[in-house]
Amino acid sequence: AVVSTQSTGEVAGRYGLQLVAGLEDMARGDYGKATDALGKVVPPLLSELQGSKSQKSVFSIILAHCAVMSGDSVHLNAAMEHLEAIRIKNKAERLLPLQQRLVNKINRNH
Repeated sequence: AVVSTQSTGEVAGRYGLQLVAGLEDMARGDYGKATDALGKVVPPLLSELQGSKSQKSVFSIILAHCAVMSGDSVHLNAAMEHLEAIRIKNKAERLLPLQQRLVNKINRNH
């Protein structure tokens, strides 16, 4: 496993504004825009951010939630791919329960 040598401040400086913009879109109820914004920032953020899998999974859950709320098939597919990539990267046999519930919602919305 590669261990990041970057400080949290460096990672936050690189991705923080984009992350906050996506969260603001979510708070305004613009889930499509939030999904677009978070979809660009969450994957690279997760690869550089230090912390436990559980701590980092919060960002994936927020991204998937926004995709579900947007109802857009492109967003739903991207969220499914993102969650599956995280499961594979974590070498997990299955998703975390909350992630699985989001996948179930995605499947119902397709």
